Amino acid sequence: MSARNIMVTTVVAGMVCSLGPISGARAEAVPTPSDAMEAYRTVRGWVDSGAIDATADDVGPVSDPEGLRAACVTMRLDGRVIGRGLSWAGDGRDLLVSAQRAWQRGVESVGAVIGDRAAAIALDMELGGEFVPLVGETELDFLSQINPGIDGIAVRAGERIGVTFPGQMLASGWSAQQALTHAIAPLELPQVDFATLRNRYGLVVYRFETEHLAEPVSGAEPVFLHRCGRRVSMGEVSGAGILGAAGEAALFLQRLAWPGPEPHGIRGDYDPIADSYAPAIAPPASQAIAAWALSVYAQTPGVDAADAARALRSARETLAEFTLATEFEDDPGLDPGALALWLVALEESGGAGVYFEGEAAERIEKFADDARAGLLGLANDAERFDAQPAVIRAMVALALSYGGDEESVGKASEIARWLYVETAPGDLVALMPWLGLASERLAADGKIGAEGALREMRSVIERFTIHGEEADAGTDDLVGGVVFTRGRTPLPSWQSLRPVSFLAAMIGDDRLTGAHERGASWLSLVESLRFAMQLQVDETAGHMFVRPEAARGGVRLALWDQRCSVNATALALVSWCEALQSAERVAKAAE
Repeated sequence: MSARNIMVTTVVAGMVCSLGPISGARAEAVPTPSDAMEAYRTVRGWVDSGAIDATADDVGPVSDPEGLRAACVTMRLDGRVIGRGLSWAGDGRDLLVSAQRAWQRGVESVGAVIGDRAAAIALDMELGGEFVPLVGETELDFLSQINPGIDGIAVRAGERIGVTFPGQMLASGWSAQQALTHAIAPLELPQVDFATLRNRYGLVVYRFETEHLAEPVSGAEPVFLHRCGRRVSMGEVSGAGILGAAGEAALFLQRLAWPGPEPHGIRGDYDPIADSYAPAIAPPASQAIAAWALSVYAQTPGVDAADAARALRSARETLAEFTLATEFEDDPGLDPGALALWLVALEESGGAGVYFEGEAAERIEKFADDARAGLLGLANDAERFDAQPAVIRAMVALALSYGGDEESVGKASEIARWLYVETAPGDLVALMPWLGLASERLAADGKIGAEGALREMRSVIERFTIHGEEADAGTDDLVGGVVFTRGRTPLPSWQSLRPVSFLAAMIGDDRLTGAHERGASWLSLVESLRFAMQLQVDETAGHMFVRPEAARGGVRLALWDQRCSVNATALALVSWCEALQSAERVAKAAE
């Protein structure tokens, strides 16, 4: 490792070391980790020995671990769920009954051959603890008290009980409302509104936590899970850790390449549970943002030369195929935002001059010229342009800022100036990173006119970022996420990455971050980079996916939504790369 790379790592990692531990304890009693591991070994033994058939009671002494109130056992074969069993009788046999029910559903799913493949079955177990009654008036009151993927939901009407486990919610892609509906269904109550269920039928709603462990693949040792994955520690947000996360994200985007000979570019968001892409062909804007992110990655310090070359080749192929939209794709010419991002990605990937030769080069050059002229014409038509969403106008400003002519750059400056006038600093986050990047480019080496607004925006973002000292054991995986509303459980998602991708660039720009304020800004940024890593799929989350290798490196829409988004992955990749580039600039200045 070069001296400079060591310094970059030190700049990032040094900021992490000053963070205190995230405190907090579990609110409800659940089986201890040691009891949960013993329960797993018991069920594993039943499965491997064949002594788990629903009609077989001779399985030795059966006693649920202390603190168990409900159990859920899921069995997977070749990545697919073949059986899931639940039990909450509270008679000391819930673990056995849930395992037997899962096995029986497996028999129904794959037939008698299940016995021959018992060793290939991967186990997933959730051991639920105490049911805690919730208080509220409306359905929303109750749902707002549920921490998705952490809390299970139980309901009672008379002597009847229904339960939804948090792992079920995540593996099925259910919202808290859908999980509540699923829990209510077995009670066989009339199809009436929630208030009537509460007032007339005495419906009581509970939440409960679980001890969750699963085998990543069959035959592997089980791992303890938090929201069906693992917690990413602050210590992992080092130069090497960020570079590794960026590399995995880049590989994910490259794997999205259309598998056939058709010039479709890349596929859409990947659902690893259904093993499907939606839409089958990514929309034009997503194609462009993926190519842009790969181009930024290829320029990032520390990236292996071969990896950079592959990423750049993938970006250029996507951009070239963008100009060959087929009847099965959206017409990029109808989307000014997509055209703007395509132009940005084209410039970051080396410009039209590096693309092939002959007809392909001519086609791409003409497409670029037409796109620039079209965007400039749109920007000059005040009535049409003002009707565009502000974020599209910000994208157009960024695209025109790359123009080599005075008219394009002047129009970009005018657009950016008006966007700052009409947008409050706290609302600028919706225009990031496009407006911020345009401002930096337009200022060149001079003063950034919107410096004050951008600094104020950063203060707003940092104020609404979940910091380590605010989290407990149930929410510490949310640290670094940005939320603009505060309830019982904050729910940050991939949308946090929009502003963070520019904050990472700001920190390496002396005009926007002075040396005296860089330390505090790094602390907040490192937390947000950690949250981006938390959203990324690794081998732990793969336990519930059909093809874990296809999802690896993708960035999910939220910790409770397993869909790997093209846009989320691209923005996370840019956030990590901008952070590394900023660290490099800071390190250079210190030499």
